[in-house]
Amino acid sequence: MLVLKVFICEVIGCVEVLVGLVVNTFILVTNLKDWWTSRKLKPYDQIMVNLGLSRVCLLSCFFFRITNRVFKLELYSSPAQRSVFRAAQLLFDFSSLWFAMWLCFLYFVKITIFKNHFLLRVKLRIPQLVPPAIIITYAVAFIFGFILAFFIKETADIMDNNNLPANKSVYKELSYMIPSYVFGHFLPFIFASISTSLLIHAISGHVRHVKNNVTGFTRPRLDAHLSLIRSAVLLEFMTVCNLLATFIFQFDFYGHFETNVSFLFLVSYPLFHSLAIISGNAKLKRALWGVVGCVKGKVAVERFPITQQIETKRQTTAQQK
Repeated sequence: MLVLKVFICEVIGCVEVLVGLVVNTFILVTNLKDWWTSRKLKPYDQIMVNLGLSRVCLLSCFFFRITNRVFKLELYSSPAQRSVFRAAQLLFDFSSLWFAMWLCFLYFVKITIFKNHFLLRVKLRIPQLVPPAIIITYAVAFIFGFILAFFIKETADIMDNNNLPANKSVYKELSYMIPSYVFGHFLPFIFASISTSLLIHAISGHVRHVKNNVTGFTRPRLDAHLSLIRSAVLLEFMTVCNLLATFIFQFDFYGHFETNVSFLFLVSYPLFHSLAIISGNAKLKRALWGVVGCVKGKVAVERFPITQQIETKRQTTAQQK
């Protein structure tokens, strides 16, 4: 029964990783296509490109680890190899969370009307602030990912089939894990939650104001505002689930919780969070429907000759009769 449960979790995790790779590659390619056309990217799109890239790399690491575990390849058996691979995975993990936080902040700044002089100056200087923010994000992710990967000799990790011995002291590991967890996961979660809360508050206040004072506020416009609020709440819910799953996955040293389930939450977050981003982005939705239309058109063209042959055969049979 235990083997079956592990096998089901691995299959579900592999499917989530593969679909997540497709979704995040779509986000990355769509924005790079715009850059190739116009030779420039808006600040929002710059963050989106780096978010898609970091998640594609992160999901590739997950897929590599699942494959390594299922087929028992032992591709990174030495401690040095495990540390290097873990540092790369943490770099992509931390950076993807920070870029998701920057997206929340940029969206809040973009649609909110500020009266505060400082916030207004920040809004006007976003094109100059985004490149340093990207560099700082990668630097923070690399530093704390490196610390967590190389200064901890042994960790409890379901993907490495590794649980700590019952008598193993974890105080030294915690002295490195807690700062890495705070800067890699907790701080971007806090900043993203604050930005999301302020965004929901601003949209709700705007809806109440226009409903009471503007007679031309139509139902479609109200639905658009409510859809934005639902998307923000959904993104925040997924961020909370990812934070809790990461906490269990990293700090459950002795396997008290079901780590296979927490791993499924970890690999599902880059997929469903990116899908929510696509659903709330007009450019990505247009590109997605364009791809769907091309696929449908190609399928219809491929099926047309077969349909035509069947119809010709029917006509020939009818004439013979």
